[in-house]
Amino acid sequence: MSPAHVSRETARILRSRLRNSEIMLYVDSANSKTSRWMRWELGYFDGLKGKVGVVPVTRNQEANFKGEKYLNLYPYVDGAKETGSNIEYLWIKELSKRHARLDLWTRESANTRDRSAVEQMSFRLFSIIF
Repeated sequence: MSPAHVSRETARILRSRLRNSEIMLYVDSANSKTSRWMRWELGYFDGLKGKVGVVPVTRNQEANFKGEKYLNLYPYVDGAKETGSNIEYLWIKELSKRHARLDLWTRESANTRDRSAVEQMSFRLFSIIF
């Protein structure tokens, strides 16, 4: 599949792959804004399963994430340590004060909890420095 060639066959393959997925992590970067397919895939998957998280990619570690306005509809991925632990986890930030560990959020029964249960840290795993 080539992103330069938009066809019904490409759409059929993408639909099939998305139907076989449990969650979607939408990687938002400067390049995603010019993608021919990413917004279509996001809308299709959201309507199909609704379990979408946004992974913000910034130009440097100090940059604030400023995604497209429609991406504010979805929770985003952040990094943090659980209180009392030195282990770093990826978290899905569902509301301003609610988090769930990403590995648990992928399961239907995972609950989010108050932000006070995690120690905030800068999200640097997906930072790209140019």
